[in-house]
Amino acid sequence: MLLAHMSQGLSFEAFGAIAQVTYTTLHAWLRTFPEFDDAKNKGELLGLHFWEKTGIAGIHGKIPGFSSASYCFMMKARFKKFGYRDDAYLVKNGQEDEEELFKKKLSEMTDSELAQLGEKALHFFKSNGTGSPSDASKLPN
Repeated sequence: MLLAHMSQGLSFEAFGAIAQVTYTTLHAWLRTFPEFDDAKNKGELLGLHFWEKTGIAGIHGKIPGFSSASYCFMMKARFKKFGYRDDAYLVKNGQEDEEELFKKKLSEMTDSELAQLGEKALHFFKSNGTGSPSDASKLPN
């Protein structure tokens, strides 16, 4: 039943509606029943297969109104562990006494660091005379 559900591209958590159980119960079953955990893992692959086939059909024009942007967003949201994700990095020059460039994932930045980055970007764009990110190619490294 779980495999049939997930092979249609539906999530594991949505299976709770079919089984009429809560999220907590679903996850307790994973810990209690190894075969259920195995079925979930297989179901994730079936769901990935469903959505990749759907994406290929959409990209080739076989699905009227297909939105590649929505598809990309959904794949990155649902299938991170299979490699679908944004790996955005901030590359910044260090202090004058530092010689190396460093990379830091934006997703690993603290709220304070993100706020500082936003302030620096806003300052740059205002000083550029545009007030908006119209020419990001001029951003300093």
